[in-house]
Amino acid sequence: MLILIYGAPQSGKKEVLEYLKTKDFVDVKFSVSMYSNIIIENKWTQNNVCLIPCLEKAKEVLERPSVRLLIIFAPTNSEWRNNIADDIFYQEILPFLSNSRYDISLLNNFSTLDDLKINIDKCLLGMRPSWDQYFMNIAFAISERSNCMKRKVGCVITKNNRVVSAGYNGTPTGMANCHDYGCKRCNSNARRNVDLHNCLCVHAEENALLSIDFSAAQHCTLYVTTFPCILCCRKIVQMQISRIVYWRNYDEESDNFVSKIFSNTGIELYKVTF
Repeated sequence: MLILIYGAPQSGKKEVLEYLKTKDFVDVKFSVSMYSNIIIENKWTQNNVCLIPCLEKAKEVLERPSVRLLIIFAPTNSEWRNNIADDIFYQEILPFLSNSRYDISLLNNFSTLDDLKINIDKCLLGMRPSWDQYFMNIAFAISERSNCMKRKVGCVITKNNRVVSAGYNGTPTGMANCHDYGCKRCNSNARRNVDLHNCLCVHAEENALLSIDFSAAQHCTLYVTTFPCILCCRKIVQMQISRIVYWRNYDEESDNFVSKIFSNTGIELYKVTF
């Protein structure tokens, strides 16, 4: 891993560098060929950090994998804020913030050095997502295909950290989309977990399970952005899913009931955090 640090004058960037060094990061000297040098010198297995003089010179390095740009600027209420340099700094970083090719973290929600260290630790945790975070992010992306008027839900089923199926919620193939009034129940603004027997939408978990057979589903992990309802719970148990990872809860009463079913059938539950 290589972290490039860039910040306005008196932003706290040197403090960030020094703190990362206490976390076993190795301070390397910046050059346009630094990425190649790290590989040639077999230093890629260590965590590297570098203060960069300007963003323009770092463009080529930022295109490389496992390189994170950490932009530091002090918030308004910090005691070391240098307002004179702010406008120039913002104008310089704006093109980089809008470029989705670069892996960028902004560090500005701190007012003391202790706050700064806490936020650095949070950034480090998010540098490389865990498998659960990785697959949940895929589920989030899949949920964007949802056409349900009530909520968008995405689901991914994996085995040995390989995707075997996926699905999102919405009306069945060949029917009008839910948001095109394809489901009267959802378009009547019915309360959650109420009148589900009249809902025409296929749930994300159902769509994912319908795409694979029993042998493929057995002992898999199911990732879903919203905790499963009782209707999906029955199918998950029947298909012998062994683990469920979810992001947000659905309904307290329903969740408690479904959780007991999963517990009684030996299905592991885990709520992922980011």
